[in-house]
Parts: sequence; structure tokens; C-alpha cells
Amino acid sequence: MGKLGHGSPADKEYGWTPHRRSLAALRSPYIPEMAAIIPKRDGSKAGRPNHHPDHVYLLVLAILGIHGSHRSAIAWLREDTNWYKVRSHARRFWDIELATTPPKRSTVTYNLDRLSPYADLLSDKFTLLAIEQAQKQGCLIEGPETMSKPKRGNILVADGTVPKTRITETTRKRLIEKGVKLPEVDEHREGGEDKGVRVLGFKELLVAVRPDAFPNSRIILSRTHVPKEKGYGGEAGIAVREMEKLRKLTKGFLGLRYDGAMTGMHLDAMLKLGVSAISPVPKDNIQRMLYDIDCTCGNQHTLHTEGGEFVELDVLDTGKTYSVPCKRVEQYSRKNADGTHRWYAKLLLMCGEHRTERLDTTAADKKLGFNRAHHVRLHPPESQYYKDTYGYRADIESVNNNLDSTLYRHRMITDTKGRQALVVLGFAMARNAISAEVYAARLKAGHFSDPPKELASAA
Repeated sequence: MGKLGHGSPADKEYGWTPHRRSLAALRSPYIPEMAAIIPKRDGSKAGRPNHHPDHVYLLVLAILGIHGSHRSAIAWLREDTNWYKVRSHARRFWDIELATTPPKRSTVTYNLDRLSPYADLLSDKFTLLAIEQAQKQGCLIEGPETMSKPKRGNILVADGTVPKTRITETTRKRLIEKGVKLPEVDEHREGGEDKGVRVLGFKELLVAVRPDAFPNSRIILSRTHVPKEKGYGGEAGIAVREMEKLRKLTKGFLGLRYDGAMTGMHLDAMLKLGVSAISPVPKDNIQRMLYDIDCTCGNQHTLHTEGGEFVELDVLDTGKTYSVPCKRVEQYSRKNADGTHRWYAKLLLMCGEHRTERLDTTAADKKLGFNRAHHVRLHPPESQYYKDTYGYRADIESVNNNLDSTLYRHRMITDTKGRQALVVLGFAMARNAISAEVYAARLKAGHFSDPPKELASAA
């Protein structure tokens, strides 16, 4: 998989030069759709009239997501041949006659500042368009899919990332000591709040999906700012809210892969949404007694939990006990009257009898102080489905890495949360434009298993 940045070997192999990616961004149907929802400026107010429609500035954002800097993006736009193509496309597909000359850098900077208050509005529209694109490309399709083990196209991957601030920490300290007033930034720790690497910047949560392992087929579904302030539930709490929103928008969202930041309370929320969520089990999730059960075999069993699994204990000839995982014969969900879901696992006990246990946290569990969804997982790490699908998380790590590597000097190219949101949104627009072109080439080739030879010359 090639980077979206400045030309990796894989990009060159498939012909994805920055210029070709910029033309793909120009053809994105997102641009006119998103431009249509931007509130129009009051013409009666003072100020210089805008000679370019918002379509142009949204295009600049997408090109920023390819070239990684304002200078490079605007330089591409201001090339005579490129601006001619932009004008021709606008005339044909946007029904707009653009000015004969492209905007200057100062004009672009002014208008991106003007658009930054609408970043969340644009992000919401982007999500609707991205879901529509994902469904056209075979993802998030509603159908008779099993909710317990959904296919790849029904599984979302998500993670937070903190693009480093434009100014290094050393330079920042020096400027502040000189009395220069700089915009405030958040301090995060990547890799864990306790022992992670300290990073200055604004955190973004990105969500993506892909139909298969074909190169450049990922579709970014949403971006959300993750506040540093307490009271929002941290990154995982924001992620749960974002998943709740996405679940309402598409019932084809059946699975989620997340890192260890998602613990029991978050996983329980996902289960009750009807989503098969997987995250790693903490290393300290040791053996714990659950309760005694009166079995239909006439004996009493003691059920334990360990490593996300139901277990029973057996005794060796030496007198030492060891854990025996309960085989799961069946797993399924049932929908409640209020639209939430409850989950069950049918277990095979050591005696050969069956026992049905809940997988989501119940009201009785809460009274006992037992976080069931944390200690018992829908798919424990030792299950084959976990091993087969948890690796999908590499997709979102790659997306976040692509964002960092695309940005000039691997740092955010602006200083405010609103402008950063637009930059990340532009990156997502560019990413999805490339995915759409790849899908069109595959569709034309009639081949969805191996990279078609026509891909290099398509579009």
C-alpha cells in the first residue's frame, strides 16, 4: 500500500502521482455537495466580494490533503494547464463559470479561515457522502449477515491520532519566552496516558472501512475532534458517541475493531448497539470466579472468567488446578423493544451439558459490581475470528500514518482546531476520491480479486 504523501514505490507502481491524485480530487462529487450547505455570505455587509465560489476552496482542501502544504497545493492550482482543467470541470459538472485566474494564496488563506467555523457542518455532510460511497463500493450493505461474525465490509476500524503542531516544542518555548503570543495547543500522550510519548497537538478520531485488501480501497467515513478536557470520556468515550451516530446512519455497520482504549463500558455500549466490537484484553485480566451454577447434570459447577473467556477449573493428578475454556456452541443477539440488543453465548460445560450465558453487562451485574463486557468478550483473543479479523485495525493505523507523512515536515500545517479540522477533512476527501477511482477501474476490468493491469492506466 502506498502512502498518500510524496510518492512511494507503490504509488508509482499504480501510477498515483500527486498530479493524478489531484485530478481525482477535482472529480470528487463531494465538492459540489459540500459547497451547497455552506451558509452564503450576506452581500449587504462590508468587505471585498469573493470572485471564486466555495467549490474552489473545498478543492484546495482536497489538494492540500495530497500535496501536504499550502504552497504546493496553490502552486498546482495556479498552473495554467491545471486551472484550465478546473474551469472545464466546473463548467461541465458544477454548472459554474470560474474566473480566468485562480485565487492567490492570501485569498485562499482568508477563505479557509472563513470556512473553519463550518468544519463540523462540513464533516457531517462528508460522513453522509462517505457512507453512500462505501455502500456503492460494497461496504455497509444491509442484509442477512450474521451480527456475531460480520464480513470485512461491515466492520469499521477507528483510532485517534495527534498531528504534531506546526511549531516544534523547542521553538514554541523560545518564542513564548520572547513574548510572542501563540495559539494554545493540547498535550496528549500517544501509546497510553501513563507511559506514552508526549505530543503537542489537537487529537482527531478517524473512522474507515474497506471491502477487501485491494490497495487504495479504504474509505474514510468520519473525522471528529477529541477534546483534551475531562468530562467527555476520553478518546474511547468520543469513539462510542461517533459509533452511535454512524449506527443510526447505516444499519450495515455491524462490527468495530479498536485498540485497548476501549474497555468494558465502551464494549458494552457497542454490544447494546448491535455491533460486534473487538479490542484486546488487558494483561491483568486474570482468573476471576463468576458464580456457582446448578447444572442439569445434577452437579454444581463453578464458572470463572479468564482472558475474556468463560472457563471451568479441573484438577490434575498432582492436585494442581488448571483452566478449561468452555466451548461456545453458538452466539447470537436478540433485539429489545427499545431497539437495543442483548447477547448470548451457548456454552458446552465439562459434563457435556449446555449452559446459556449473557455477554453484555446486565442490571444484576451492575449491582454485583461485575463488569461483564470487560471480563467476557464476544470474541476472546484465542478465538479464530479474533485472530482473523483484529488485524483489520492496521487499516486505520495506516490512514493515520498516511496523514502524518503527507503533511509538510510531518507536522500540521495550521495552528487552530478549526483549520486543522478542514485540513484533515481535505485529506479524507482526497483519500476517498482515490478509492472511488480505484473502484471504477476494478469495475471496468471486471476483476475484484487481483490488481487489474488496467489500474495503472485507468482514470
